[in-house]
Amino acid sequence: MKNRRGGSAAENLDSANLGSEISARNLSSEISPRNLDARKMKFSLHDKREFAKIGMTLSLATLIATSFMMKNGAAKKAHIISGALLTGFAVYHHSLYDKA
Repeated sequence: MKNRRGGSAAENLDSANLGSEISARNLSSEISPRNLDARKMKFSLHDKREFAKIGMTLSLATLIATSFMMKNGAAKKAHIISGALLTGFAVYHHSLYDKA
């Protein structure tokens, strides 16, 4: 069956797969363990603020969810830990802004 470009649909599918394989190869060469070393990665101030906001949101959601299950021992421990995490993320978030 011919398509609008004159080639068969199977030929176009093969060329589309070839393009994705080539770009996947290029991507895999850019992402290597040495490029993903967390000690060498530099994050922008915006990224750090977003990380702190997401952490505060998730820990607050966990804090609220576990507050309804305080009779359960595991939920009580999770509640205490998420409260501590919320405090830590809030302090970290505050430290990312200018003092003046």
